[in-house]
Amino acid sequence: MDDSNENYVKMEATVEYLFIEYREMQEKPINSDQAWICGFINIFRNSEDFNDDIADFKKMLVEEFGYIVLTYDYFTRKTFSLEQYKFILVEEGKITREFQQSNEEFYDALRSSSHNLMIVGKNFDAQAFTQHRIFRGWVEEYCNP
Repeated sequence: MDDSNENYVKMEATVEYLFIEYREMQEKPINSDQAWICGFINIFRNSEDFNDDIADFKKMLVEEFGYIVLTYDYFTRKTFSLEQYKFILVEEGKITREFQQSNEEFYDALRSSSHNLMIVGKNFDAQAFTQHRIFRGWVEEYCNP
């Protein structure tokens, strides 16, 4: 047996996140009057403990769900305020619920969903973004059915 399989962890659940964040300089326009960059957070459930100190939000998810967090981000900011963002659940490529804050109602809805979550700025037009190629690519490649 190959040694690389020795540390393999079987995923019990997968959660994919698309994070849209404001940037000072716009590299590729999504909306003409806004500059945003996206990153993905791939979270899967595992019973092992995992120490994650990258961002407060990911720490909350680890504590709330007991997930291991693997990140693929392109963010320049190491910290952020959750009050600046809204949380949007996506099912089958469509926005199903939107939350202005990460409260108990949000976590209950996230638990019972297919765990496809967009985290976007409060003023971000998420409905218009569903027509963008970045969103469509995320749904096709990363979203849970």
